[in-house]
Amino acid sequence: MDAEAPRGGDRRGDGKRRGRGKRRAQRRNGRRPKGRRKVRGAEKPQRNLKGRPGRRPGENPCGRNAAEKFPCWIHPILSGINGLFSLALKARSEAKALYDNATLLWTVTLGLLCRRTTRNRMDGDRNDPAYALNLMRLSRQTDWAGGGERTVPCTRLAFNWLKKAKTRYLDILLAEVFRSFAGAKLLEKALFRGRFAVALDGTKVDGRWGSGLSGHRRNRMALEAKVITPWKWALTVAAVPIKPWRDDAEKQDCELKALDLMAKRLRRVFGRRGVIIMGDALYACQRGMDTCRKNGRHYVFVFKEGRSPAVFREAQALMDLDPEKWGPMAGRCRDRGRTVVGGVRWANAVEFGAHSVNVVECSQLLASDDAGTHYGQFMTDLDVNDARRAAEVARRGRLRWVIENSFKTQKRGGGDGFGLEHTFCKDERASRAAHMLMQPAHNLWQVFESGIVRNLSKGVSRPTQGLWARKLCEALHHYDFSGMETVTVYLNHGYERDLATG
Repeated sequence: MDAEAPRGGDRRGDGKRRGRGKRRAQRRNGRRPKGRRKVRGAEKPQRNLKGRPGRRPGENPCGRNAAEKFPCWIHPILSGINGLFSLALKARSEAKALYDNATLLWTVTLGLLCRRTTRNRMDGDRNDPAYALNLMRLSRQTDWAGGGERTVPCTRLAFNWLKKAKTRYLDILLAEVFRSFAGAKLLEKALFRGRFAVALDGTKVDGRWGSGLSGHRRNRMALEAKVITPWKWALTVAAVPIKPWRDDAEKQDCELKALDLMAKRLRRVFGRRGVIIMGDALYACQRGMDTCRKNGRHYVFVFKEGRSPAVFREAQALMDLDPEKWGPMAGRCRDRGRTVVGGVRWANAVEFGAHSVNVVECSQLLASDDAGTHYGQFMTDLDVNDARRAAEVARRGRLRWVIENSFKTQKRGGGDGFGLEHTFCKDERASRAAHMLMQPAHNLWQVFESGIVRNLSKGVSRPTQGLWARKLCEALHHYDFSGMETVTVYLNHGYERDLATG
């Protein structure tokens, strides 16, 4: 070998390249070059399969099917909704306006239902001709004086009139939507001892703009009442604004002060129907029980040691003195059977000021193996005579957490929520009106998703509710359903079988 040529170099000593042309010719002729090993697995095997192996891929969510069913499903209650929308803006003269009052409020309500959580998102593509026709089908606006293609009002116009809205008609709207669900027999299996379970809790609505505000005065708060079902519905029936009377006032103190006004609202909604008030440990006090007794309501409150230490110690002592007041807590299995998931014990006639209450203590295994055990106590004026009734009180008391989940859903960002805590307008009345429109939108979506969308999700690859809402919005923007015949759409009651397993 030439000393000047490097070992393994690409050129020979005379400057010519090493012999690789023969190997290239062998490759062109389809032969394997000599001197090289065949790499195992380099050649792909020929597929000879009968049909597609494995599971079939899931289909994409079809928003057009959902958009076709939505106007037909909501058709029976449209007259009541549009009538209350018109009354809420009765200060506005429709004879001199391009849009009806119902069209203005449906613009905001439908935008929130489709998870358009800001005004910019609602205004971004509002003037699609198909969307305008679908919106006016809901508002039942037939005349159009604008000439040419129909358009959708901008949110600036809508919120300018919401500053003058009569919010009491929006309160009535919440009650009417709930009554329509109850009249359609959707809540029969949600009754707790023949009564509706109503959870109370306060939440932040949005933030106030402006200087000179401090403490809780910077936030708008509201106390909401929601009907809780075993299949995790949280249907808002009333909302009362919480106004802090001083800067250092705690949110909890404001909730207790608004409890009296909420009791009056619930009396208007339910009348003489039985109601069981469910609340956290804040309401487990003399004032909370007095309000419930005054209005003829039963209650199930979370009971914690820090709220009433003396009563808590007395309840523990009574449970220890009578060990026979103990029983197993049963839950449903996936195969629709029953299994023991924990235990309960209780104490009767515990003195709490001028009241005599029953205390139920539960220790329940959580669904996952590594999640541990849930421990909690509940205070109630309902009869607790055996383990079955005690377990029923504990199970329904735990469902109070559904109202917290509904707040999280409404506050969720990224196009998956409903815009709670987002400041739509700095005006006080317009902000409250937007919050009141958000609640029926959430109520309608929960029933529509459980009864219709869930049935359309069969065979679809795990769609989220936010994805379905976006698909529904896209279909309303691209397809005109205004001329379709209204047909009866029945809800799928399969959600009633998906009760909580523990």
